[in-house]
Amino acid sequence: MSTGLSHVKYVGSNGLMGGWTLHLDLVVDHPHKKASGTAILSRAVQGQEEITFPRVNGPLIIMATMENVHYRMDLASEKMAGRQIDVQVVVKEDWKTGTAKVNAFLDTPDGNVSFEVPIKQAE
Repeated sequence: MSTGLSHVKYVGSNGLMGGWTLHLDLVVDHPHKKASGTAILSRAVQGQEEITFPRVNGPLIIMATMENVHYRMDLASEKMAGRQIDVQVVVKEDWKTGTAKVNAFLDTPDGNVSFEVPIKQAE
């Protein structure tokens, strides 16, 4: 998965009731070292709440040591109607699992939301 374009989907949740779940649907452009796609924050509180960020993008950074390789994507949304999200994604060399740090400004009573979750490839 290290040449050309690749399509990846990730989901991450901390497992807490009422906690946020992150959904990422990304296209990774390996030759140009960038990623772009959609981010969705959702949670089940008094019904389903879902906030979509239709355009997130950022650089693809390769972090390598003598023993392993990780890929980092620093994704940010365009500012829109009081909503903005920044997501730092780090995945392992196989692109199947990793972690995501989320910082979001929402136009909801929650205001600023920050959390870190493990992520895995979604089907």
